[in-house]
Amino acid sequence: SSSLRTFGQSVCRQLEKSRITTYNDVANSLVDEYRHGPDAAPTREAQQADEKNIRRRTYDALNVLVALDIVERKNKTLRWVGLPESCNALKGGSSEALSGAEEARLLAQIRAKQQEVERKKSMAEVLTGHFRHREALVKRHDIIPDVPADRRVSLPFVLAGVSEGAEVDLTMSEDKQEAQMSSTHQFVLQDDRDALALLARNGRLKRPISARECAGGRER
Repeated sequence: SSSLRTFGQSVCRQLEKSRITTYNDVANSLVDEYRHGPDAAPTREAQQADEKNIRRRTYDALNVLVALDIVERKNKTLRWVGLPESCNALKGGSSEALSGAEEARLLAQIRAKQQEVERKKSMAEVLTGHFRHREALVKRHDIIPDVPADRRVSLPFVLAGVSEGAEVDLTMSEDKQEAQMSSTHQFVLQDDRDALALLARNGRLKRPISARECAGGRER
């Protein structure tokens, strides 16, 4: 949209002016412009909400610019590389110099990069969830007695759920790295990530395991 393009131009202007900077410096400059500009909200509460939105949009814009190789990022340092030749007309805030097809292509490329950033954000959230579940599992096991080696389950693992009365044929390799399974009834497979997520949703990763449960009793 035009508003997104205008905001991206503001970010580019700050980066091009500083050449070498950081996310905080760019975001602070844009927030300062907003505070002293005509669009500043009348109340401090509304201003804080707008400033938070500016910082979020700055972060998203920088990720897109890095993905497009317009900005180079190393640790927390940002270095302005420059716009492609076909984008030079946008530096002055005007798109008339671009043909309709060229502008559409550039906008499509930006949208694709934005979608890629969102996919990676989602992936990072999923991986963070897996890490937290395993971390909770480790803390839970720190307070239970030693479990015999033949009753331990190592990560990763796969659980197979079958209905009662099903006949199951399971063959496993000697190193326990491969297995073949067949069942007379439909079955469901879950890996350790699915199992830990289910335990977390039910609050089971926060509850200590009793000694009877560790010895092989049925968990409630």
